[in-house]
Amino acid sequence: EPEKVIGTIRSRTHHYPFRLVPPGTLRSYLADVCGRENSAVADGVLPLVVRAGAGSVRDSMSVMDQLLAGAGDDGVTYAMATSLLGYTDGSLLDSIIDAFAAGDGAAAF
Repeated sequence: EPEKVIGTIRSRTHHYPFRLVPPGTLRSYLADVCGRENSAVADGVLPLVVRAGAGSVRDSMSVMDQLLAGAGDDGVTYAMATSLLGYTDGSLLDSIIDAFAAGDGAAAF
């Protein structure tokens, strides 16, 4: 919030505006890092990591590091990532939407 800094202080400092990294760029960067580190990551995991990192490279790398630390021999799976990050699996959401569309409230629960 640079506008809250008084003018006499602001005139003696440098201002570096940092911007968030676009999701596509961040996803390709994470894929490159995982490839260079020979880390097995399942399809669909990187978008979850990008979403959890909210555009921050540092936060995304921290999330990826946590997932890799908890990964088994088969690497980071989609089920493990959704569980650890607290996301609901997409197939479960699809089945709930289908149940609502069919008017089947019992199947939704």
